[in-house]
Amino acid sequence: MDDAHEAAHVEIRALLGEYAARMDAGDFGGVGELFARATLRNDHDPRVVIAQGASEVTEMLARTIRLYAGLPCEQHLTTNVVVQVDPDGSRATARSVYVVFMAAPGFPLQATGAGRYEDEFARDETGWYFRDRLFVRELHGDTSAHTRL
Repeated sequence: MDDAHEAAHVEIRALLGEYAARMDAGDFGGVGELFARATLRNDHDPRVVIAQGASEVTEMLARTIRLYAGLPCEQHLTTNVVVQVDPDGSRATARSVYVVFMAAPGFPLQATGAGRYEDEFARDETGWYFRDRLFVRELHGDTSAHTRL
């Protein structure tokens, strides 16, 4: 792997980590910024875009995620990351596994869900950015304290 591809792997993993950190902090606007040039989809119907761009992503999270004193009381873990960078270094994909733990008032610590992210990235003069994320939820836990829906 050459230096450019190695740097791409590091930067893309950093984006994945930043997503988890912003979600755990309840920084939905910050999450929206990460997806400013991206689409979000889920496995209910992968052809359907559920949110696109910073404002739609921010609004969707604010509308659906419960906060407790400003925090979602969650911990997102992302692991088993596999990054593939196109030969020209302008696009990449990543597949990773996630687990979300939650502990909130009246809701003991437990996993609320697990699955995988299938991400697409692109690179320009400012660096790497998300272009698309497919959420594939494979294991379902109790989300009654997590979502407003």
